[in-house]
Amino acid sequence: MAPQHDRAGPGGGAPGVDARHPEHIAERYGLFTIIVLGECVLATTVAFQAGMTAEGLSPDLVLLGVGGLMVMFGMWWTYFLGGDEHGLTSLRVAMTWGYGRYLVFAVIAALGAGLEVAVQVSLHVAHVDALVAGLAVSVPVAVFLVAISQLRRTTWPKGLLSHGLVLGAAVLILLCAGLAPLLGIGAAVLVMGVVLAIMLGLFLRARHEEAADA
Repeated sequence: MAPQHDRAGPGGGAPGVDARHPEHIAERYGLFTIIVLGECVLATTVAFQAGMTAEGLSPDLVLLGVGGLMVMFGMWWTYFLGGDEHGLTSLRVAMTWGYGRYLVFAVIAALGAGLEVAVQVSLHVAHVDALVAGLAVSVPVAVFLVAISQLRRTTWPKGLLSHGLVLGAAVLILLCAGLAPLLGIGAAVLVMGVVLAIMLGLFLRARHEEAADA
């Protein structure tokens, strides 16, 4: 697999900068991320199909489906903002960046499991309450945002990424879990997707304005 092949990082075990192209390293990890996201989508889809067959399509399940897609697409967009390859200039940075991706892969997979739990809660067949289901979705998303933000400290130029914006979005997404017992798990996940979309919109707007002023 890609991380097994390239986990030595662009340094390849030698001191200094590697002769291999850092774009190749970033692409390999990106492809593996797509695979993990695909597994997340597949697991959630299977859970939805089973739920609709058993109980039919409820408003809460519709909101959960829309919110889940927004969250997964938002994570995909956040990951593939690009630019990481330009910072892979030393063995230390490459190792930190490469091994840090394992945490990213883990929380994406955890999101798939969390969305499956959310579907079961929406269908009233789960053995946990709505708050736990909300946290099962919000915690992986929040950890993903913080992990990506911290890893990009090593590869992105200073000032390009607003870590305050990312941290604020992560906190708001965690708080969204508290909406699940009040509004339903579907509405809670939908609000998480909206928060993630707003964060991305603000970041892209700021980057566009910075590029226009340059």
